[in-house]
Amino acid sequence: ADFVLFGDQFVKLDAIANTSGHIGSNDFVEVKNGNSAIVAGDLRAGRTIKVQGATTPDYAYAGRNLDVLQKAGLNLSGNIKAPAAVPAYTIPAPATPAPLQGNVWVGDNQSRNLLPGHYGDVTVNAGATLTLQPGTYSFEKLSVGNNASVRAIGSSRASIIHVVAPGEVRIGQNARVRGTLVAPVANVTFEERTRLEGSAAARSITLRPGASASYHFDC
Repeated sequence: ADFVLFGDQFVKLDAIANTSGHIGSNDFVEVKNGNSAIVAGDLRAGRTIKVQGATTPDYAYAGRNLDVLQKAGLNLSGNIKAPAAVPAYTIPAPATPAPLQGNVWVGDNQSRNLLPGHYGDVTVNAGATLTLQPGTYSFEKLSVGNNASVRAIGSSRASIIHVVAPGEVRIGQNARVRGTLVAPVANVTFEERTRLEGSAAARSITLRPGASASYHFDC
């Protein structure tokens, strides 16, 4: 599926910056209070789209209803379809992981290159950079600090990052993630002014003010 952001339970957008690619959920998409910028793609929800703030997507598709609160703004370049037939999307489960290679810790303002494989807790601290070679990664947990970076070499499609444990994945303020993030049982939060280049699919996804996402440029 060509989603830049997909949350199985929900996606919440809180005054986000310009974003390109479709945003979807099997259940609920919410545009929270505040002005979210242009979404160069559709909003798609299996149940409900709720708009409390403002945003400008292409189309809006909701399986049951579209709830635009008073004084909110949903400015479409296309049409609204509610109720609509919105196909369910199953987030792919990771393959059987390779032998565990231990935890990964990248200290403040440090850098590290990583080869594909199965790792424990992966922590990229403030200002640090974790560079991923092309391939498939399995992380038990992932934490990205403020001003840090996790980036794929070459195509953003070439590095697939599976986060396999339940819990929270926090991408810190002003951080950057480049690649394909897949976390079917985790809740992912992109904090203020973070940027995703590639795609993310998770149990739930929240974007804080100023965060943005761009679907794979090399598609």
